[in-house]
Amino acid sequence: MLRTRPPAAPGSPYPVISGRAPLEVTFNLCQSDDPDESEDAPEEGDTVNWQFHFGDDGTEPFDADGSFNANSARVCRTSHTYTEGSYVATVSVTDKHLEDQGRDVTGMARVVEQVAIEVSGGGGSTSFKNAASITSLFASNNQFAGNTFDLQASVPLQVTGFDVNLATAGGTHTIAVYYRTGTALGAESSAAGWTLLGRDTAVVGAGLDAASSVSVGGLTLTPGIVYGFYVDLESYPSNSLRYTNGGPATFTNGDLSLTTYHGKGNPVFTGTSFLPRQWNGTVHYVK
Repeated sequence: MLRTRPPAAPGSPYPVISGRAPLEVTFNLCQSDDPDESEDAPEEGDTVNWQFHFGDDGTEPFDADGSFNANSARVCRTSHTYTEGSYVATVSVTDKHLEDQGRDVTGMARVVEQVAIEVSGGGGSTSFKNAASITSLFASNNQFAGNTFDLQASVPLQVTGFDVNLATAGGTHTIAVYYRTGTALGAESSAAGWTLLGRDTAVVGAGLDAASSVSVGGLTLTPGIVYGFYVDLESYPSNSLRYTNGGPATFTNGDLSLTTYHGKGNPVFTGTSFLPRQWNGTVHYVK
């Protein structure tokens, strides 16, 4: 079994590298190894090929006919300079078995990792000018403390805030928003891999099936990458987060797709999961 060590960039999976153009990114897989190697079988430790696809141009690990291209895979460290834009770079490590047998090899003869690259203009940060939003629904028939859902952008955009559905009007409540790179489905019961995007401690309930504003944002979404979200009413049971039975359901508007998954109990992550439940809310963003 192959492994890359260290990963192509800090974080896992799909780490994000960002900066201003021109942005030089170094990919270093020189310490990758094959744990199958041992004193009794040194021939098993045969990690010999590395491949880099930069997301804008460069080489591919396989030729058009599917056969392995080893001619340009002898360098374990390389750099690439990116212009303004959003990219997904792919790196791969292959062992000798894959080189010998090409497309017929299965299993762990090839390990692939991907890295998101966000490059703003050389004069400053990426300029988002147009405000927009996507809403799932506000037609609840159930409630508890949290919800999970996925977002996937088709254009570069930045999340600026959320609306949620609280059971009763009035009062001040605390909403925390967590995100992860990769789907929320299957990750809803563990804090591992999640990052706190922010916490709003002054959310005022607008009442049943109305939009209660949550001032949490600032996350830039890379097009084509799935991000999982977990919205949690930390002050439960001061109020209840309303949702709708059924799903999963996907809502799209051309810029963004939103797929609903779980209702969640209290406390965050370790509370009971209910699948499927549809998050009632709005995601506000600029593009």
